[in-house]
Amino acid sequence: MIAVKGKHIDLAKFTIEITNHGLDRWNERIGPIAHTKDALSEKLAGYTIECDRARLDFRSMCFVFDNEIVGSFVIDEKNSRLVVTSFAGRISQVPWLANLPELHGFIRNQRRSTGAVGQGIGLQLSPDILEKQEFPTFAELVTTLKVSHVSFRVKKVDSARFEVKPLHRYISLPAVSFRTNCIGPDVNSAWKTVPEVRLSVWGELGNLLLTLK
Repeated sequence: MIAVKGKHIDLAKFTIEITNHGLDRWNERIGPIAHTKDALSEKLAGYTIECDRARLDFRSMCFVFDNEIVGSFVIDEKNSRLVVTSFAGRISQVPWLANLPELHGFIRNQRRSTGAVGQGIGLQLSPDILEKQEFPTFAELVTTLKVSHVSFRVKKVDSARFEVKPLHRYISLPAVSFRTNCIGPDVNSAWKTVPEVRLSVWGELGNLLLTLK
């Protein structure tokens, strides 16, 4: 859960959409080259599932993905969309982008003085550097389970390993991973082979012993 104007939203229920401007800035400043907005949105969709990899700053309306990719966004609550309006760059290439308050002040001042952002500060990467970048990788969402009023997200990490993590903000529990002997492309069949998983969870509901499956 994250707070937006005094309310809370569940980022896991949102989709990521990229504007035309955002696509242009990705291809100039982030890389590798994405040919369409839909293709890029699909590549970044995992950030709404793996919310801990996305840091959203609602004062500056800037985000940081994986402590690396920096950009700006707006929230469309009505349609459950996180709309990426632009990309500033990669922290590994432009380290000062990690300072979101400074970035916010810079963007505001540039818009006031020139009406544009990013002029004269070298945010654009050379083609050879862009080609060396990689798209983010995400675990594959398999299913969600609900046990004792607590929902869990199950993801496929690799061909034989799954991860279970609570979705509720009042539950404090690191992700629990476990393996299955079934190795193959059929995720749902592999998940069916997983034995029962017992988790001891401490939260506002008290100490719960949960059995998944």
